[in-house]
Parts: sequence; C-alpha cells; structure tokens
Amino acid sequence: MTRGSLPLLTLPLLLAITACSAPADNEQADQRPTPATDPMQGDYPDAMAGAEREVDPALLAPAAPRAMRGAYVFGHEAETFQECGNSVDWWADGDDADLEPLRKLAREQAEQSGDPYRPIYVEATGELLGKDEAAGFPSAFDNVVRLSAVTRSAAKVPDVCMLPLQ
Repeated sequence: MTRGSLPLLTLPLLLAITACSAPADNEQADQRPTPATDPMQGDYPDAMAGAEREVDPALLAPAAPRAMRGAYVFGHEAETFQECGNSVDWWADGDDADLEPLRKLAREQAEQSGDPYRPIYVEATGELLGKDEAAGFPSAFDNVVRLSAVTRSAAKVPDVCMLPLQ
C-alpha cells in the first residue's frame, strides 16, 4: 500500500461512520413524545421552561408541614417534587411507606411512556426542610420536601397544575 492511497481508504470509513450516527431525513432526532403525539403528556415539565420570574424566598426556606399538590418525578438518581403553580423543583424525601406507591406508579408511567422521568400527580402533606448541604443529589436543590400522608396520586399531572400562581 502506498502513502497516497491511505487517505482514499479512510474517506469511505469516515463517510460510513457519519452516515450511521446522523438521523435520516425522515427520522426525528428526538423521539420523545410531545403533547401533540402523546395524549397523556400535558404541558409539563417544559411548561415553566424559560419563565423568567423571581422565586419566592419562602420556597427556598424551611417551612411547617402543609397540604401540597404537584408533580413528583422518580427516576435514575432523581426524586423530585414541583408544587403546582411554582417553577421550583425540590428534592423529595419521605418514609418508604409513603413514597414506595409513588415510585411504583412513576416507574409504570415511565415504562409505558418511554420517558424515564415522567412526572406523576401527587397530593400529600409536605414539609420544607431547607437545603441539604451534605454531598449527594439532594445538595443540588435549593430545598428538600418531606412528603407524607399521601392522599392522592394519578398518572397524569393536570395541565392547570403547571400554570403560574396569580
């Protein structure tokens, strides 16, 4: 093999690799369902994306237990809760007896939808514990919410839940 023929041999290989990695014209690069293609998917979690609003400092501080409703997400290295009307996600914590039924429903919905972080709707008592300064995933969030006394859960988060508070 001569020196001049080496670049000619690598060109077809490069073209083959490029063709395999790029989506075809009739394929979509992102195969995740959208509200238009998935009737179960509401305007979440992107309903609040890009919303430039000030975050109420009360949402970031510890607070006494109270009734809460919102979107709960459980997936690989994620367990979060976003209260209806707010754009702030909190790390979710609680007793396994309270959270395991939510985790089960979230796993079922993730499996059915193909979205590993599909939110479910939850009504429960929530207590804001403040920021977890310890290392780990909870430390990436501005607050931790301890969920207990779950009164309702549903596979679909109502669209109105994700509307900003007036």
